[in-house]
Amino acid sequence: MPSLLMRSKIKQWFKKEKREENVEKGREAIERELKRAGIDAPLWMTDDKLMEACKKFAFNDIDDMLSAVGFGGITAAQIATKLTEKLRKEQEESSITELTSEVKEVKAAEERKPRPTNGVVVKGIDNLLVRFARCCNPVPGDDIIGYITRGRGVSVHRSDCPNIPSGTDDEEAARVIDVEWEHAIEANYSVDIEITGHDRRNFLNEVLQAVSESKTNISAVSGRSDKNKMALVHMTILIRNTDHLQSVVEKIKRVKDVYTVHRIMQ
Repeated sequence: MPSLLMRSKIKQWFKKEKREENVEKGREAIERELKRAGIDAPLWMTDDKLMEACKKFAFNDIDDMLSAVGFGGITAAQIATKLTEKLRKEQEESSITELTSEVKEVKAAEERKPRPTNGVVVKGIDNLLVRFARCCNPVPGDDIIGYITRGRGVSVHRSDCPNIPSGTDDEEAARVIDVEWEHAIEANYSVDIEITGHDRRNFLNEVLQAVSESKTNISAVSGRSDKNKMALVHMTILIRNTDHLQSVVEKIKRVKDVYTVHRIMQ
């Protein structure tokens, strides 16, 4: 029978052997965890970094911590997370910096992007939002004038539009600016026209046919007649310029029983 001293020595030997085995198992487990994350294990398992992890989890030394990982007292993932804490923080900061830079680049590109001018040049000023006044619907070939609105860019009117602010108000006068049409414009513009004539069968159909034959699109049309058999047709057509408009008007005038065709302002 072994003596008490002998049994104690045997127990210590087995305990030491088990500890060394757990230390090795723990080290291998942490290395696998780092490699799974795509991280160079030797670079992040130095004694200095392992000691930082020991302090975090209150172990006396590195072997105690590795042994604990080996027998399952703490997971390899917990240790790996602590070891790479600084790396992940640096990566997050780098990602934030890159994202901020990308956002700034996008904003800068948006600011550089030309605003729609609708074929109109504002003299002396670049990159202004330009829109057409609905009251007079100017088209290329019309004499035009610009008015700087409050928050909606430049509103372009026909020069003879009665809605252009006038008077002695200096602030309003300063809002009226010179504008002009760009050259070689390829776009369609809305124009409202009014047609009067004798109300008879197929009158409206013949007017619409005349517009269609001029290869002009119609975006809206309405009509009515009075007790005196006077037909009144309102139509919004899409035209390229004043020459195109004039050709459409002449085409409509050739329709039987048409009295007048004229452009209207709202």
